[in-house]
Amino acid sequence: MRQKQVNPASKYRMYSPTAMTNAYQAVREMRLPVKTAARQYGVPQTTLRDRVLGRIDPETTSSGPQALLSQHEEAVFVEHIKAMAQLGYGYSRSELIDQASNYAVFLGKRDQEHPLSDRWYRSFMDRWPELKKVKPRSLVNYRAQATSKEKVTAYFDDLKSALLKDNLMDKPEHIYNVDEKGIQTEHSPPYIICAESSTPAITSARTCITTILGCGNALGTQIPPYFIFKGKRMRSELLEGASPGTQGTVTESGWSNSDVFLEYLDTHFLKYVQRPSEDQPLLLIFDGHKSHITIPVINWAKEHNVSLFVLPAHTSHVLQPLDVGCYGPMQRIYNAQCHKFLRENPSSKITRYDVCSLACNAYTSALSVVNIRSAFKRTGIYPFNPEVILDTQLAPSKAYLVPEPETDIHDIHEAHSNATTAPQPAEFFKTAEKFITDKQTFEHKQPNKTISSIVSGKSITSPTVEAQIITHKSETKSKPSSKSGNVKKCSIPSSTSSKRQRVHSPQPGPSRQTATKALSAESDYSSGDEITDDEKCCACHLFQPKELQNCVSVVFTKWAQCDYPACGHWTHLKYCCKQSVVRLHDEFFCPCHDNTYTEE
Repeated sequence: MRQKQVNPASKYRMYSPTAMTNAYQAVREMRLPVKTAARQYGVPQTTLRDRVLGRIDPETTSSGPQALLSQHEEAVFVEHIKAMAQLGYGYSRSELIDQASNYAVFLGKRDQEHPLSDRWYRSFMDRWPELKKVKPRSLVNYRAQATSKEKVTAYFDDLKSALLKDNLMDKPEHIYNVDEKGIQTEHSPPYIICAESSTPAITSARTCITTILGCGNALGTQIPPYFIFKGKRMRSELLEGASPGTQGTVTESGWSNSDVFLEYLDTHFLKYVQRPSEDQPLLLIFDGHKSHITIPVINWAKEHNVSLFVLPAHTSHVLQPLDVGCYGPMQRIYNAQCHKFLRENPSSKITRYDVCSLACNAYTSALSVVNIRSAFKRTGIYPFNPEVILDTQLAPSKAYLVPEPETDIHDIHEAHSNATTAPQPAEFFKTAEKFITDKQTFEHKQPNKTISSIVSGKSITSPTVEAQIITHKSETKSKPSSKSGNVKKCSIPSSTSSKRQRVHSPQPGPSRQTATKALSAESDYSSGDEITDDEKCCACHLFQPKELQNCVSVVFTKWAQCDYPACGHWTHLKYCCKQSVVRLHDEFFCPCHDNTYTEE
């Protein structure tokens, strides 16, 4: 029978890497003998001697073959990975391995025929535990470009001036944020418990959008939701199951507009704000959507002693409290409510009549006192603190800033400014990051003069900004709208010398055919001119075929012009003749010339 060991074998490597480093420095700098230093710091004598004699790299912390890249070379690579991730252009697993292989080839430690493998990747990630594989959140490029250090700093300077002007630095109950949130009848299923690796979840079909106007103050008080349904007539059934104080209206699109926003402020917002009288000013913060920036809204605000402050354009993901801390939890709660509703109710679909009760529960839970206070704190509004906006939140904008002529791309992140001791790695990553300089040059252009550039990050109730808004709107009205010119006016070719301009009129293309919408001959023209005989079909003597007169959808009618000498009549293809297609260089004769008419 085997005897139990009295002194079992000691565990591998009982010393710390720091002790080995201190022992190595004692031998090198203090000239201690290897044996004395090993005994003093509790490290193996042979291991210390191998490092002193240069047989093993002093920075080695694990046994086995040495890593392909030195610790300094890997450190430069890690800083490059971090910088690219902060800019929003991080590497995936396969891209990181490819980049490391090119890096090793550049340093002369590998050739093109022997790239690095997944095994190297796993060892590399073990050596650098600060790196992790994560799923990044999507960030639209114009949001990344807009959220720059300069714009955020200017925003906080203007916000501080607005708070001091109305003496609201210590009055959170008078600082409000309002924002829209769109919800669908189709929801994203939550995580569920099941035995299979993949399983379906029943959802309702997407029908129409419903908008919620939500609001809360920095003290944590929420204002009841205001719903905007898609439709033409408001029904009381749409608000069934609503929480107390909930109101709503309808629009054709289900989105808010300037009239709805003004109605919300006047009939809903004022009803629930916390202030003793209108002598106490309020600060209302919102984004720069065009429905918020209107002269009636500004006049309403001045009448009721409300200061309107507009966030910088495309920065709501960082600076708007409701977006930062409330609407994300609200969407998750709404998804869970919809999932539970479909399971517990006989109906297997969610309609707009069910949206209000489901969304009210989510709204009440998500816009809690804790969430609203935390949201205002995370955005630096109350307590007023610009420092809460981290540099990592602003880092993606650096890819769109035009550097100074002598500025090196490595100045974008601080880590590379300290990596000048290794010229080879620095040169490699300078080439790898050249696309950032190209992107900076490509994205740099003069901003358009829009209403957003005037009100972005400013109080629009101030006289100066209000005057600029009035001037801009008057200039916009005096200029022809570019959107109204999107519909091109084309002429119907005819044998006469005069060609009338018509909206949606047919014009021959390369195949000598023309296409037009199925139009009503009575009302679909923007001009009041009558359609002449030359513009009608020579067979049915109508501009629109009889078969399409009661059609309610968009249908394109094909025309062809007769090639008979001195004729030039236009005819509906398919409806008024036997041919349905006329191709390039084909001859076509209208039904007026039966003796020469031939089928295709």
